[in-house]
Amino acid sequence: MPRSDDELEELLSRPPASLVSLLSTLSGDFLILGAGGKMGPSLARMMKRAAPERRVTAVSRWTDERAAVMLRAAGVETMSADLLDPRALAALPDTENVIYMAGQKFGTTGNPAMTVSTPGHVSHVSGSTRLLLRDMTHPRRSSGSTMRTTSGMAC
Repeated sequence: MPRSDDELEELLSRPPASLVSLLSTLSGDFLILGAGGKMGPSLARMMKRAAPERRVTAVSRWTDERAAVMLRAAGVETMSADLLDPRALAALPDTENVIYMAGQKFGTTGNPAMTVSTPGHVSHVSGSTRLLLRDMTHPRRSSGSTMRTTSGMAC
């Protein structure tokens, strides 16, 4: 049982052997969109720990700058971007593997469609990108969230 936030984060970001094995089968670096939320920082650290030789870039509006600072200390690159801004999307690095974690939890009164953003607006990040999405159509299973892969960003 973790006794501190640091111990909890170490546990949450510890990559299982299956992830290390999976990432070894993929080529290219990783771009995590929406990395500043509840799960994003732990995921970004886990990806970097699983593939330390690969570039992992975490993208967020960074409403909590402490998360960005902690990620940089762990070797994860950070970028500030509003993913609904086409200019910000155009400035993202061309990366082969994109993990889409973005969503809006609060502040959607009067615009409930913004509660969970869809990845269609990021489809031009790269023509040769593998996009990993949280599958919001299935209930959470005991093994964790369902992920699906879309090649070429054709969502």
